[in-house]
Amino acid sequence: MKKIMYGICLAACTSLLLWGCGGGGSETAAETAGETQEVMTEETANTAPEETAETLPAQEDTEAETESVQDAEMEESSETAATEAQMEEDQETAAEETASDTGTVTAGGYSVTGYKAENVNADIEYPQIEGLADAEIQNQWNQMMKERMLAGADEYTADDSYQLGYEVTRQDEKMLSILVQGYSMLAGAAHPSNFCMTFNFDLENMELTGLSQMADVEEISRRLMDWEGCTPIDLTETDVRDYLAMAFTDQSALAEALTAYDFASNDYPAGYSFYRGDQLTLCMEAPHALGDYVFIEIDV
Repeated sequence: MKKIMYGICLAACTSLLLWGCGGGGSETAAETAGETQEVMTEETANTAPEETAETLPAQEDTEAETESVQDAEMEESSETAATEAQMEEDQETAAEETASDTGTVTAGGYSVTGYKAENVNADIEYPQIEGLADAEIQNQWNQMMKERMLAGADEYTADDSYQLGYEVTRQDEKMLSILVQGYSMLAGAAHPSNFCMTFNFDLENMELTGLSQMADVEEISRRLMDWEGCTPIDLTETDVRDYLAMAFTDQSALAEALTAYDFASNDYPAGYSFYRGDQLTLCMEAPHALGDYVFIEIDV
């Protein structure tokens, strides 16, 4: 009986010991886990604000730089637009200031306006075409006329006298003819010099044209030598015929000279021609006693 009771007590003690060890271990594990979690939470809490604090200023600096660049680009764009607008305004003002008092002649669907040359010791009024369908050719012609009429103008001084103007002698949908006349009186010269030039534009073919393209130079030379269908302007027939006989040995020499008339054929023409309405007129170089050049109307 005693043995049985001793066995029961031993078993009970063993069970109590086993239960105590198991429970204590669980509580220790739980406490360890809790402490570990609290340490991690504190480290995370301490670390996160530092990383965020380091990251935010960098982002703010980048955004500030981006905004600064954008502001600079916008300011530069505004300044460029303002400059272009001012340039256009200045060009328009200059055109208004240089437009001559003669105004604009309009016919044939386009206009010719006179402009005064500036910054030269000369009185020069040059023509400019406006309103042609082909703007590129119009610009080429305008530049050519301006350069021809202003050539050498900067060489004159305040003591010299130089005047140059123009007249539109024909303006329609087929042709534009412009006669340029002028004179110069250099300081100390014995007498003034008179001169002329012309510009002829074929508007049907949109090209610069001249006597060789507008008429038969062989026929014109014959008429001049025979004085057939010819009319001098401001001079007598005798004066002009005497000059032709002196200047040209025969009809062939005269025809050769006529082929070199006008800018369409030569950069330095031997003479000029133009239309006044349907009337062809020659402008021939002549001695100073005849006025430095003569006008002859030719029936063609």
